[in-house]
This record gives sequence, C-alpha cells and structure tokens, in this order.
Amino acid sequence: MRSELEELPLEFEPLHLALLDSLPDGVWFADRQGIVRFWSKRAEAITGFAANEALGAPFRDILSYCGETGEPAASVPLRETLDDQLERRARMFLLHKQGHRIAVEVRTMPVRSATGEVIGAREILRESKDIPALVRRGRVLNQHGLWDERIESASQEYMRKQLELRLEHFQEDGITAGTLLIAIDHLGDRDRNLGREAGDQLLRMVSRTTLLCIRFTDISGRWEDHSILAIMEVPAIANLTIAAERIRALISASGIRWWGKAVQITVTIGCTMFQTGDTATSVTDRLTKGVDAGSKAGGHRVLVA
Repeated sequence: MRSELEELPLEFEPLHLALLDSLPDGVWFADRQGIVRFWSKRAEAITGFAANEALGAPFRDILSYCGETGEPAASVPLRETLDDQLERRARMFLLHKQGHRIAVEVRTMPVRSATGEVIGAREILRESKDIPALVRRGRVLNQHGLWDERIESASQEYMRKQLELRLEHFQEDGITAGTLLIAIDHLGDRDRNLGREAGDQLLRMVSRTTLLCIRFTDISGRWEDHSILAIMEVPAIANLTIAAERIRALISASGIRWWGKAVQITVTIGCTMFQTGDTATSVTDRLTKGVDAGSKAGGHRVLVA
C-alpha cells in the first residue's frame, strides 16, 4: 500500500518541488496530522527556520501568529483548512525565528492525492512589507557609513540628520510630522544580566518591529544605547499614537531566545508632533522626558510628550 506522501499530486513531485522553491512567496505543506512535509527555500527566508528544522515537526512548533493587538491569533488558517477543506486568506503577524514579528498575507488550501483524497494542506506566505526595498536602503546607508551593524538599522548620526532635515520641511513647507521614541524597559538591567550582545539583539528586534509598523516613506533607527527613534509624516497626534500602540503590542508579543531561554521585553514609547520653533534638541527633550515618566510609572505604555 502506498503511503500518503507517495500519493502526493504532480505539483509535489521533484520537478514541481523545485519550481515551488523558486517562487517569490514561501510555500509549505503539512499532512493531515499537521506535520510539516515540505518547506520551500523562500519559507526559510521569510520565517528564519531552515528546512531541516521544520521538516517532520508539528507546524505549531514552528509557526506562531498573532493579530495587531499582539494577542495570539484566534484561529489558525491551516488547521481550519485541514478540518473543513476550505481555502482561506488572512493577514497576520508571524513570529520570526530571531524573535521579531513580520506582517504576512497567508493563503491556505487543501492538497489532494491523485485519487481525490485530502492528504494535507498547503500554506503560501507573502510578506506584506517591501523587504527588498528596505534591504537596498540599508546597503546605501552602509556605503555612506550611516548604518549601525550591531542592531542592523540606520545609525544615530543618520537619524539626527533626518530629524533636522524633516524639521526644516515642517517649518518651511508645513509638512506635518511627528516622532516616536521607543525605549526598552529596564534594558540596562538586562545588559548586566545577559550581556551587551543580548541587549543588541533585543534592540534589533525592536528596530525590525518598528519598521513593520511604519510606511516606507517614514524612517527609524538607533537613538542612544537603549532606544529607537521613528520619524513619521502624519496629520495628527492620534495617528502617531495608533502606530505607537501597534508597535508596543507587537513587541510584547515578540522576543528572542538567549542560551536556550526565552527573553521577552516591553517598551515605553513617547510620541510628539513637530511644533513651531522646534529644534532637534527640543523634540528629543520632550520625548525623553515622556519616556522617563512612563518608565518610572512602570513602563509598557505609550505617552504623548
């Protein structure tokens, strides 16, 4: 008797598996028990998990999804497709192996054998963010010495220049904008307990999550040792706080693994709009005071500065 895997349809034969590996979207397949049986190269790139880590494992051990609030996803599309054999589409936030969340569009569909029997389900992962464009931006910054390699983000020097430039646009052209200062709660204590390298990895996770929540025309990068600065063109403070709350929630649903242990963090975020007469110093002073007040109040909150 042939096994379920031996009855895979044409698209899962070697030639077609090679074609799936060449697709721009990630593709993976689980059998009826939810065990991963195929994991494309693009799925590796999107999730951070190599095929040898995923193959043979229950997909729930590899993939974790949440919504914009940071709460675990109420439903798991592939599991539901395995149960009712219906196609599904959803926008979700997937936990990357390195600990940060990434926005993905998910499409699931049943997979049938040559005899028509459902033998599993396939999921297609498409990143919602223009990652290649962000990579190109990083390369340009690196070429000009404006890239922070430790946390893989724009450097503080670049962010200061951009803050001054965008303040000029606001003062001269009336382009409304605001800034977020995202500070990891008690990172100094974590540096002492875990080491500076772990602190850098946590800040890298915060930086990547921030990029996920802002538009490509907005920018973010390092600010001081324990924080990330984001500059956003928004019409009002309400838009800024919505983005800040989204960042705060997704970071609290993220984390890293350090020497086999899960390390999770919270952040305090200060928000302020550009004001007439502002300088880079006055803007960052307001943000710093707001973040300091929030940290003293317990952290894990968004404050308007």
